[in-house]
Amino acid sequence: MVKSTYSGDIQLDADCPWPGLAPFAEATQGFFHGRSEEIEQLFRLVRRANLAVLFGRSGLGKTSLIKAGLFPLLREGGFLPIYFRIDFQPSAQPPIDQFWKILAETLQEYGVEGHPHKAHETMWEYFHGKDNDFWGPRNSLVMPVLVFDQFEEIFTLGRNVQASSQFLREVADLVENRTPQSLSDIIERDQSRIDDLDYSKDQVKVLIAFREDFLPEFEGCRSFMPSIMGERMRLTTMTGHQARDVILRSGGALIEEPVADRIIAFIAGPQSATLTPDHVEIEPALISVICRELNERRRQAKREKITDDMLESAQGEIIAGFYDSSVSHVNEKTREFIQNELLTESGFRNSCAIEDAINTPGVTMEAIEHLIDCRLLRREIYLGTMRLELTHDLLAPVIKARRDQRRQARIQRRHKRKIQAIVGAIALVLCGATIATTYYVHRQEAALERALREKDEKDKLYADKEKLVAKLEVLLKEKDDAQKGAVTNYNVSLGAAAKNADIIRQRVKEKRLSRGVAIDLLVNWNDMLEGLKVASPSQDSLIAEQQLTKSLHELYAELNDTSGMGRASAAGKSLAARISNEFPESAVGPQSHVQFLVAQSRAQLATGDFAGAEANARQSLAENTAIVASNPSVANSSRRLARDHFILGRVLARRHKLNEAEAEFRTALSLYEPDSTIKLIGREIAAVRRELARVLARQGRLDEGLLEAGSSFSTLTSIPDDKLTPNRAANIRGGIVLANLKYLYGDLLAAENIISDIEPRLNRWRGEDKDYGEWRDLYVWVQRSKGEVLLHNNKYDEAYDVLRRAIKDYIAPKFGGADYVISMSDYILSQVYMVKGQLANGVPVSGRKLLEESRLMLKEATNRHNSFSEGYALISLVDFALGDIAMAKGNRKEALSRYATGIETLSLLVREYPDDIQWQWDLALAQISESLIMAQTGMSVSSSRYEGARDTLKKILEAHPTVILWQQDFDRLPALPKIIARKTGGVRAPQVPPPGNKELGGSN
Repeated sequence: MVKSTYSGDIQLDADCPWPGLAPFAEATQGFFHGRSEEIEQLFRLVRRANLAVLFGRSGLGKTSLIKAGLFPLLREGGFLPIYFRIDFQPSAQPPIDQFWKILAETLQEYGVEGHPHKAHETMWEYFHGKDNDFWGPRNSLVMPVLVFDQFEEIFTLGRNVQASSQFLREVADLVENRTPQSLSDIIERDQSRIDDLDYSKDQVKVLIAFREDFLPEFEGCRSFMPSIMGERMRLTTMTGHQARDVILRSGGALIEEPVADRIIAFIAGPQSATLTPDHVEIEPALISVICRELNERRRQAKREKITDDMLESAQGEIIAGFYDSSVSHVNEKTREFIQNELLTESGFRNSCAIEDAINTPGVTMEAIEHLIDCRLLRREIYLGTMRLELTHDLLAPVIKARRDQRRQARIQRRHKRKIQAIVGAIALVLCGATIATTYYVHRQEAALERALREKDEKDKLYADKEKLVAKLEVLLKEKDDAQKGAVTNYNVSLGAAAKNADIIRQRVKEKRLSRGVAIDLLVNWNDMLEGLKVASPSQDSLIAEQQLTKSLHELYAELNDTSGMGRASAAGKSLAARISNEFPESAVGPQSHVQFLVAQSRAQLATGDFAGAEANARQSLAENTAIVASNPSVANSSRRLARDHFILGRVLARRHKLNEAEAEFRTALSLYEPDSTIKLIGREIAAVRRELARVLARQGRLDEGLLEAGSSFSTLTSIPDDKLTPNRAANIRGGIVLANLKYLYGDLLAAENIISDIEPRLNRWRGEDKDYGEWRDLYVWVQRSKGEVLLHNNKYDEAYDVLRRAIKDYIAPKFGGADYVISMSDYILSQVYMVKGQLANGVPVSGRKLLEESRLMLKEATNRHNSFSEGYALISLVDFALGDIAMAKGNRKEALSRYATGIETLSLLVREYPDDIQWQWDLALAQISESLIMAQTGMSVSSSRYEGARDTLKKILEAHPTVILWQQDFDRLPALPKIIARKTGGVRAPQVPPPGNKELGGSN
């Protein structure tokens, strides 16, 4: 009975809804519960990334999540999931042959048309074939999603197989969109092969799933597959609420809620008494095993429901059956290893290094892998060492009982053998011995056995103690040697470092030291200090170290080094927390902690960690509010709170929580003192109004946005120039925002005048401080905005010159992260506007190759830095521009494919960020253009789709009448019937306008 629970394919129905250890399949999705959030998260991950990675410990249900959770959503979304469980054993077919066989079988099974694979054709070549599209049974394009499950086996079963390495390289070439070397060699000999390929094609996605303990092996692939570090999802244990769903939503008719809660409490153990259901950790495999076994007992007893008494009587037997079944296929030595090394003498879970495990006589790696697959063992990394441990505390009593039984049986066997030997000897020597003599010998043997056993245990304990004492002596000696003079060296070095940081800052300001050299000096100095740190510094040392960290952070900020800012702010936050904990009487700790929370939030904002930025911003605001409440006399308390609300608003704006961001900005403004004549406060208020204007514009509230942007720029221009580069940059930034909003409002002359006013200042200031990184981004932003205004005024030649300068002068930033994508935005938008101007003017398009290269660069940057909505929105705009180019050249099929890809990306953004009206507008325009292209191609077009998109635009215009540019775009749209009537006449589909609100571009 127990064995059938743990092996074989399981058929599920209402009377048998739990599969035990077997994974759920797509056909049994109706019984798969408890992972709704994880399913949605994984679906979003796959949709937005070329390569998605799913990892987690063994037994958490990765295969079930993929098959029963993800696959149904993918099919509904126009994807074709293709499941691969490659057999990497040396005796199997080469992995690449298995791949093509499974692909062909899946296409045939689901009625999808795709080109047959040619001999010697690589994965990359196949999926980038110019005419190789995948058409579903409803005559619609579908996108394959290649799902490689349990891919860790390439490092176990396939570790010594040459074909496995070649297969991994092919997968890497595909996900990195990298032409395989073998194909490059062929093209070098035969250039005509290029005509069969579409290098920009993006019609396949890949999902790789593997066990968490193989993360080091996969991270070792970064050199040839850097995307493996990008879009990842870690599957964790279930909460108590999720476990309840597994039990009750699958088999609610078979079990009452109180019994389900007792099952969860049994699996959770002691943690269920102290933690809330949201924080209890539950192993999904154990839920399914226990529920299936209880259900089997219910069915055998012919009862309607699982009851308390069944759980009470069976829980020990179920776990025992699970253990016995798991070890039934391994040898006795492996069982002894589990019982002796993975369990303490008193019966608690223990761990053992895998290296030590496989060096144990009789224990093999194959046996360990089998036990991991059975969910009996799992691998964990501890202090850099891979270790083995039991999956759950519930197993400990069972294994201890089995160990005690084994030891008792061994003692009895040894005792019996010795008794037999003694009795035989006595029989030979004293043939007529009495029963009393035999009894005496028996007692002596028992005493001897006990003495031998006690001696063995004492010898073992003594040996272990000796080893431990020796190790401790070595460690203590090393610690004493290392700390001699450390305190003195560290305190001296702190003072020197602080002085050094001040000198570097001053020389950078005086233009006597470049920012690049300054950063190198800081990094070297910081590394040296790390080596001098002491274990127990004094309060003065900690405060001095914190002050140094603050100086370093400020210098990194001046150098525009976001990664350095992040390191310094994280270190400062940690130091502040340490001062608060170790020296609670000090007032330095709490206030400094707030400062570094804000600093870290800003750094995370720049590097794309928006969730972390929001968490730190909210924590800073909460802590600062508490400080001010406890001590209202704190200097500048209102201003400090205003700055906290401002940074939180910026984070929320970047997360496209526009309503929340607006509320934070308005709260910040209400906290500032009314006197804004003080330069510093005036600039802060201007910055808040500028960011508020951007948020209002994205919501379509242009009249309000113009008031805020105008007030911001007016304040900045009224403050005398203090020649500080960051303040000058803020001045330029405020001008560009106002110019962009004037452009949206239809006041082109005002927009052009503002740009003409700030452009000379930008060029002059840029010349005075060429080393300041943000000048580059601001220059491209200004040129792009100027070019767009000129295009709208039909000044094509002048616009082309301006946009060419923006494209030519762009240099990718040195430091990665979210700012990398933001920096690229104006560069890419300049290309998009150039193409649209050329198409509108009827001149030959010259920017396709550059656009395709930019798209690849943008996609890689967005994925690699785990970036965000702006990156994906830009990708959709590039897709629309490439679709317009294809349409102009008569390639309507490619145009349709490009628009479909862009619309899919933009649709996801609109669903996730409903406050952003601009993206709703862009999506509706794109849907209209797609309908027009379909009409010209001769495909059947749903008029309801076209009219629905027009209705969306009308509603947006009615709600936001001040956005004149949108009204002009709408007025230029042709009616669908006209296009159908003239579809053979080469009518060009209307161009999807770029985002009306230019806040995709520009430095923050």
